[in-house]
Amino acid sequence: MRAGAYKYNIAVQRQEVTTSAYGTDKVEWHTLCNTKAGVEYLNGGREIENHEIFFSWQIKFILHSYVPVQDEDRIAFDGKFYRILSIQPQKETTRNQITVITELINE
Repeated sequence: MRAGAYKYNIAVQRQEVTTSAYGTDKVEWHTLCNTKAGVEYLNGGREIENHEIFFSWQIKFILHSYVPVQDEDRIAFDGKFYRILSIQPQKETTRNQITVITELINE
């Protein structure tokens, strides 16, 4: 992939679970790193489930190989959050990039 193809700003976020004095868990998301990425829209749609509108979008992010992304993380892009479905390993021809398949988190 050409270096100019990494033109979208994204943030990789990781969750931190803390327990209060009363025993309740609180989940907070912290930005692990901000980086540039290539973005490809795979598919998307709008469905109605249980009388609620549900958006199902899948996006492929192409990142540099040094970005410390894991399966439990999420990606913030364009004001929305995306759950990581899979991280595809590096191929021999594309040693400097990784591919992350995500889906939109409906809030």
